[in-house]
Amino acid sequence: MTAETTASEPIHRSEAFVRGILDSLPQEVAVLDEAGVLIAVNEPWERFARQNGGAPDVLSVGANYLEVCRNSAREGDVHAREVLEGLESLLAGERSNFMVEYPCDSPACSRWFVLHASRPAFGHGSIILSHTDITPQKKAEETLRDADRRKDEFLAILAHELRNPLVPISDALHVLRRSDSNDPEAKERDRKLLTILGRQVNHLVRLVDDLWEISRIGYGKIELKKERIDLCVTLRDAVDISRPFIEAGSHRLTVDSPSEPLLLDGDAVRLTQVFANLLNNAAKYTPPEGHIEILTKRDGDDAIICVRDTGMGIRAGMLPRVFDLFTQSSRALSHSHGGIGVGLALARSLIEMHGGQVEGHSEGVGRGSEFVVRLPLTGAMPENG
Repeated sequence: MTAETTASEPIHRSEAFVRGILDSLPQEVAVLDEAGVLIAVNEPWERFARQNGGAPDVLSVGANYLEVCRNSAREGDVHAREVLEGLESLLAGERSNFMVEYPCDSPACSRWFVLHASRPAFGHGSIILSHTDITPQKKAEETLRDADRRKDEFLAILAHELRNPLVPISDALHVLRRSDSNDPEAKERDRKLLTILGRQVNHLVRLVDDLWEISRIGYGKIELKKERIDLCVTLRDAVDISRPFIEAGSHRLTVDSPSEPLLLDGDAVRLTQVFANLLNNAAKYTPPEGHIEILTKRDGDDAIICVRDTGMGIRAGMLPRVFDLFTQSSRALSHSHGGIGVGLALARSLIEMHGGQVEGHSEGVGRGSEFVVRLPLTGAMPENG
């Protein structure tokens, strides 16, 4: 072993040590020389180059990273131009570091990264680049923005829905205060006003009840009172509750149920509430003289209940969110149909508490909607006595 070999061993061990550190980092790391040429990259950087299509050699050692950025900038890539200007200012000594967030669309997936570049004091003009995948943070930010937007829209819908019944209530009270109880015509007018008051107060109660129910579910405060029930009876009860809404819209209702009982262990009150919500929803968003169907059948050990309408339909982009809380708030106020957007969210929660599933389908705006509920059935009804 020569003296030269012995002297080089610490250098090789040091290089291997540094390389091992770089390869262990989750970020993609590269080092540029003063001309913008890649002189070192870690394994995550190499893997990033392989996964993002194109020619991996443009991001390998020996490639000129500045030229890669220039070529992309000439093709109109605004993020590449921003990186290029940042690198040039670093090499010119005008700044010591910079950071850029940018999207990266590859054949495999679409992600967001943050690129950080700096000039270390020991680097003799070199630049250290690092990429960090910030896709989860970006998705979280988008979720928060969407939730904030929906909250604001919900508050607008809530104010709108509360104001609607409050106006006739206020007007009716004003007239009643000035009414002459001895005048027969006044008495008849008062009777009509009291009917209006009752109807509008009931509407307010329904709004508050919906909010109360969904909040109780969110906090896990609802307990189902399960017993052996016949689903067909529950559906008839739901139809009876929704019939005034259906008749108010002059809709034609078709009910198709099997002749034999469909037995399950469930909370009859809550399931009635679910199907009444679905029928009310169909009535609200179906133009006058539309058609609403409720079809029930057995499918193995499950019951399938379909509620269909010929109404407004649901655009494709809304379908994945149709059961989200306050989804109606995405509609314009002028298209509000008397609700605050918790009915479907409440229905899904109650169905899932019964071990079931619910899905929404629509062929698009103006082509109607269908909501399909699947509930697990059980054995025979217990005998009385």
